[in-house]
Parts: sequence; structure tokens; C-alpha cells
Amino acid sequence: MQPDHKTISIVLAMALAVTQLIPRECKAQLQKVQTSFCETGSSDEQEQMKPIPLPKEVLTAVTNSREVREALANAKKVPSDLDLAKMLIGVSIQLSNNRSRYFILKSETDPITGGDNTWFWIVRQSGDQAKTLLWMGANCIEILPARTHGYRDIVAHWSSAAVTKTEIYKFDGRTYKLRHSRWRNRKPSDDQ
Repeated sequence: MQPDHKTISIVLAMALAVTQLIPRECKAQLQKVQTSFCETGSSDEQEQMKPIPLPKEVLTAVTNSREVREALANAKKVPSDLDLAKMLIGVSIQLSNNRSRYFILKSETDPITGGDNTWFWIVRQSGDQAKTLLWMGANCIEILPARTHGYRDIVAHWSSAAVTKTEIYKFDGRTYKLRHSRWRNRKPSDDQ
């Protein structure tokens, strides 16, 4: 028995409706997993990040990073009771579908921060080992749903009164690398 034209029309209409609905649903799902960590200046910023106690391996990876070592070496006055664990806040994030744990850490406290930005680290912990995958100075970072080599892409934003810089970092199989950088002059309307 062959289906009539009315049945074929109904089936085609349903198939078309489903194909138009799926991209919207997928896009909505992707937007839900995008995560931002920004320097907002608000007093409840730590609440927004929902900081967690950081594993000692993760803290060690950051404190042994070149950036922290250089900042401490160049600091004019480093207190003898300096506790870097108290200077860093961090959250656990999902960067990849493997069994490792991932963290974003940030510091806005001298001597481990920039003069006009916040320092961020992306750290992977596997068992009792941790590795810094990315360090960056920015005002805001976004963990995108898009992936490269199974790891989510990262965008860093930095602005001054005159310019804005956007950087895109992608995983290369071992660590994150800068893949695109864009500078643009700011307009008065950017602050409104």
C-alpha cells in the first residue's frame, strides 16, 4: 500500500519542523554551558565564582608557575607570612570529558596580579599531579562551548579607556595556545 499525498505532506512537514527546531535547541543548550569569570568590582564577586577549597597540587602548580615566581622575585616587598592560597580563589570547571579535574584560579592581589588586569590560570589535575595549561591577564574570561582537541575554547577580554583586546585560546593537544588576538579602539558608546 502506497501512502497518499496527504500522508507524505504531513510526514515532510513534521520532518521540516524537527530539523528547524533541533538547531535552536542545540544553540540554547550550548549557550547554557558557556561560563564567564569577570573582574566586576562588585563586593559579591566571590559569591559569583562560588570558590571551592583548592587541592594542594593545584596551588603548587600555580605557585611554581613562571609568572608567580617572577612576580615574587620582582616585588619590592614580599611579606614573610605570604600565603598564596589566601590570595587565590578558584572554581572547578568542565573543560574536557576525560577523568581529570580542571580549575580556574584568579588573583587580584599584589604581588600576583597585573597593574590593570586580573591574572587567571587554567589548571588540570590528574591524581596527585597538576599542570598549568594556561595563564593570562584579562578583565574577563569565557569558557566557550566550542572545543578543539576535546577541550573547550577560552576567550579573554581586556579593556582600557582607549582600547579593547580579545584573545582566543585553543587547546593544541598539550596546552592552550593563543590562536587569535584582536585589538579595537573603544568608542564612547562602549561604556553605555
